[in-house]
Amino acid sequence: MPPAVRGRGQRPERTAPAEAFYNASEVAKYNASSRMAVTQRHLARRALQLLQLPASQRCLLLDLGCGTGLSGDAIERAGHSWIGVDISVNMLRSTRAPTKPRDALAADIGCRLGLRKGVFDGALSISAVQWLCFATRPEDVPQKRVRQFFRGLCAVLMPGARAVLQLYPEKPGHVGMLREAALGCGFSGALVVDYPRSERSKKLFLVLCAPTRSPWPCPRPPLAASTSAVKKGNATTRKGGWFKGKVPRSPAATLHTSAIAKDAHGARQPRRGQVVAGINQGHAVVAEAEVGSAARLPSRHQGRRERRSKQATVRGGL
Repeated sequence: MPPAVRGRGQRPERTAPAEAFYNASEVAKYNASSRMAVTQRHLARRALQLLQLPASQRCLLLDLGCGTGLSGDAIERAGHSWIGVDISVNMLRSTRAPTKPRDALAADIGCRLGLRKGVFDGALSISAVQWLCFATRPEDVPQKRVRQFFRGLCAVLMPGARAVLQLYPEKPGHVGMLREAALGCGFSGALVVDYPRSERSKKLFLVLCAPTRSPWPCPRPPLAASTSAVKKGNATTRKGGWFKGKVPRSPAATLHTSAIAKDAHGARQPRRGQVVAGINQGHAVVAEAEVGSAARLPSRHQGRRERRSKQATVRGGL
């Protein structure tokens, strides 16, 4: 997708959704602009530099918001393969790249992409991610779409792979929203700014690194190959545990579990020799007191005895 037009009226992200904004006439204007083509190729080459791909290896990259394939042309010239994703069918049909992408997917990057997990060596996006920060449809929630985007991106990248997202944010809050969503999905990285002192030439790149470990849960360990590996009658073979056994818990885990169970049913009741010192966020803070008659709490029968003695005193006085 082309970069946002600044200084010439309303931003395209606020006029209509991307699939409706880039109609046939708008795509024709985009293709006729030589300045737009030069800018897109320059940004794509800069994104490839920030990806730091190995020069001796042909990598498979994901181009998010590929448009007419100008950034894909820069990827091909660098000696790598790519798969493009764009929400506008008109942009995908009006390709200007010398070589068309082997695979182009018409999909919304704010939803699930439907791609295989952990297959891409890197990803880049030129002037497309800022569309996620706007609600151009009644059902759009920017925070939800941004989180879904980074979840899908983290899933399709290989562990430790990089992603470079070039964007034109409307306000600093959009950058903060993207950053928080990326960190929440396991990414790490930084914001790279080219020409920071020039308001017109300033370019922002969000450089992210996928987690080195896969965020998806590991499968359960298989059953033992032989019965000799499992001792009969120990803690791992009793009913109600792992498969048919129960793994013994450590004392620390037992205390933590009991504390959680007590918090679920309410504050802990004080025992004898303890007094409630205060309440902290709904949990009883129990402090040890001196063991003596003054510090001891009354037993459950003491109140009954006191009532009986008072009744006897009243009867005697009458």
